[in-house]
Amino acid sequence: MSLDLKKKETTKRKSKRMKKLSVAKFGGSLLDPEGKNFLKILTRIRELKERDNVDPIIVFSAPTGYTDELIRIGESYTQSRPITVDSIFKTYERIAKIYVKGTYLKPLLSELVKHRKETDKALASINKRFHGNARAKVLTSGGELPTSVLMEYIMKANGLDSFRIPKKHWPVVTDDNFENATPLYEASEKRINHLIEALEEGKIVSQAGFLGVTADGLETILGRGGSDLTAVFISCLLKSRYHVETLLFKDVPVQNVDPQIVKGQKTEYVTSLTYNEAHKASMMGMKISSSRHLNG
Repeated sequence: MSLDLKKKETTKRKSKRMKKLSVAKFGGSLLDPEGKNFLKILTRIRELKERDNVDPIIVFSAPTGYTDELIRIGESYTQSRPITVDSIFKTYERIAKIYVKGTYLKPLLSELVKHRKETDKALASINKRFHGNARAKVLTSGGELPTSVLMEYIMKANGLDSFRIPKKHWPVVTDDNFENATPLYEASEKRINHLIEALEEGKIVSQAGFLGVTADGLETILGRGGSDLTAVFISCLLKSRYHVETLLFKDVPVQNVDPQIVKGQKTEYVTSLTYNEAHKASMMGMKISSSRHLNG
């Protein structure tokens, strides 16, 4: 047997021994301010937990519209006409009181207060320009981080053992391009032990998307589609240890034809595409047709 064949056989055997792990990202449009889809999200998480050998990593975007609102608030500080973040954090609190009961509610509300203070502090540091590290802090401390906290406690309150990686052990290390940062594989690989420990202890990881940190601990953001990138990048970091499947749940299903072009004709949903199929289809002009359903 040649060395190449031996290597392939070894890789194949190793792959069969690997535990199955899902890294699932839920888009902001599914995390609406009314919390209408939260129970559906919990159902999807339970399905992944029951299906795989390892409990999933769940990556969350900020709720729909929150990033734009936080940008508007940040810009208001540059014009010396500051707007508060009351509406954003009152919504988090309201959803918390709907979905989290008993002993979990008090620590959740305390965590939300901490993120409110971090957001206010970052806003207060703005001086004429809303950019750089201050922008990254405002958008993530007011968006993805409190969302991941909220979802962590919602999962706990619904019988799912959940865990959240603290910022000091953040697994996505990036360069210093604060507003469109690039993840650094080797630096990030050194941070994955905390993720692995949580997974091996049988915990579901509630992970904020969009956020990165520099090697010296400054917050960055990954740019447009950053939460998708978070899920894919974490999957890559863990692929040598687990058989990883990346799932991007959105409320925008793929249809086999554009309903605006074939008006009056029945369309069908494409339930799944490989990366190569999606890439080739996009090069040929494929577009996404919007709907309001919880689809993967």
